[in-house]
Amino acid sequence: MTLLQTFIAIAFVLGTAAPSYAQIAGDIRVDPKKAWSTLDGVEQYALLRNVQFSTRSTVNYIADALDDKLTALGRFGYVGRCLDGNDSTVVDWAICQPDIDALDPAKVVAEIDADQAHAGDHAGLKAALDALRPELAERATKVKAAIDKDDAYKKMFEIAAQVRRDAKGGGLRDLALALDDARVTHSRKALAGCEDKVWPAWVSAVSAIPAKSFSLVYKDFATQVHDNEAATVVGTPDGYLAAVALTSCFKKDQLVSYVRRALFFWPGFRGPRDAAQLAMMQAGLELDDRDEKLTWPSIDRRELLTGDNNAGIEGSNGAGRAPLVSLTPAGDKTHVVFGPTKTKGVKCVDYRAGKHLSRIEPDGRLVYEGTCYKYVDIVITSSPPKPIDTRAKYTTGMKPGMYAGFVDDALLDATAGPAAKVPSVVFGAPVR
Repeated sequence: MTLLQTFIAIAFVLGTAAPSYAQIAGDIRVDPKKAWSTLDGVEQYALLRNVQFSTRSTVNYIADALDDKLTALGRFGYVGRCLDGNDSTVVDWAICQPDIDALDPAKVVAEIDADQAHAGDHAGLKAALDALRPELAERATKVKAAIDKDDAYKKMFEIAAQVRRDAKGGGLRDLALALDDARVTHSRKALAGCEDKVWPAWVSAVSAIPAKSFSLVYKDFATQVHDNEAATVVGTPDGYLAAVALTSCFKKDQLVSYVRRALFFWPGFRGPRDAAQLAMMQAGLELDDRDEKLTWPSIDRRELLTGDNNAGIEGSNGAGRAPLVSLTPAGDKTHVVFGPTKTKGVKCVDYRAGKHLSRIEPDGRLVYEGTCYKYVDIVITSSPPKPIDTRAKYTTGMKPGMYAGFVDDALLDATAGPAAKVPSVVFGAPVR
């Protein structure tokens, strides 16, 4: 007896109406530990239609990760989720529109008919597809009304369409998907040897960012510097994808924690859906009605990337900036000795935010890159930090005399001197 027949039989006995085919299709489940890249069409549909994570941004991330491998059934599931609920905004509609335009019911039916692994769900899937048609018509009416109401809304749909046309696959996106698979499956075999692929990609992505993009002059010399460095890296397409791979591959330490945290509340560049939201946010759009404000979809990927909702950095046993006295290789580690840390520096006392969006804080506050118009001399005095043994990879490009930022046993960056306004090394990658 199929799942559909079972539901009908139970309903007959109880004297109640049988559930709709669409409801039955919604009960399809997929193994949460199955690699995304290996999902068949019905499993893609189930994952994207019924994903258990709490935010729409997670659904966008998964659809973006699958983008080059997205089946017609997978797109059908994504579109169905896009049409769910009353909490979606015009931004959500614009992000989904290219998938609605690309949805081909004939291809969906063909994939259902060709499927041999989920025969009991075919009727429910086809009925769910039929049930989607009036919902698409209703959405089209709402979209037209929004576009007619305000040019800013019209621009959103144009941006989403353009981003989709410009989208490219392969390269770092393939690497990121392989590491997404490893994270989802919890497989040791999937992670075996990943550092040999991920680290060169990480160094290449970070090194391609001009040193001037990393501003080390903030209100203080605390770990805010490292948060901003991580935000700068994931603010580039290659940096974002390399960060996804790095945080899934590398055993968690303070460096990985900073990079991962930068991914939590940032749309990023996992694929065209996330990139479309970011492009809209950076387009300076304003509604004509001054009493109305654009509402941007919230981003929260803590559960997706960590399995829980903890976005924090673990407590550290030591952190700061100090001159490097010696770096001695010791296998896959480097023994690092620091010197005295009474040094001169500069502090920004007139920092003005600019218009380029840098990152999104957990509370939804938008942070923009800015410019410092006035510096003052300061003196930073502390005892020499204890020596550490850090990953040899983290010391690439560092040498005695440089000033390094560290937390626990992770070297996070290095500058040529205490008053340098830009770094020489960021997260193990030399920058110029």
